[in-house]
Amino acid sequence: LGRISPEKGVLELAESFVRLARDGGVPGLELRLAGYLGAAERPYLKRIETLIRGAGLANRYSYVGEVDRAG
Repeated sequence: LGRISPEKGVLELAESFVRLARDGGVPGLELRLAGYLGAAERPYLKRIETLIRGAGLANRYSYVGEVDRAG
């Protein structure tokens, strides 16, 4: 949970997810991202999603959007 941006290390998280889910034998592992996504960071998220789809793990990933802090 946090802003979707390179300085938060989301791509590195996604790369680790791919390794663990595909090569590490972690059954049922899923990745859910949540957080603010500014217009400038949309290509960054697209790169992450392309990596996950390319690994055949799209069904184990979701971006749930921003957090509703109002409750």
